[in-house]
Amino acid sequence: MTINEALCESGLINRFDKAVLIKDAQEVRKILEQLELDDSSIVPILKHYGLLNSK
Repeated sequence: MTINEALCESGLINRFDKAVLIKDAQEVRKILEQLELDDSSIVPILKHYGLLNSK
């Protein structure tokens, strides 16, 4: 299942989209953790949306 599918199925997609729109990295991280993603999966997503500086 993709992240988008998991967000839709869990009912978190609108909350996620809003958090991305307002650049709230902490909220995005919290939502992704609710999907039981680990840090190695969350970090690339945050980077993709420009919410985490590349190192």
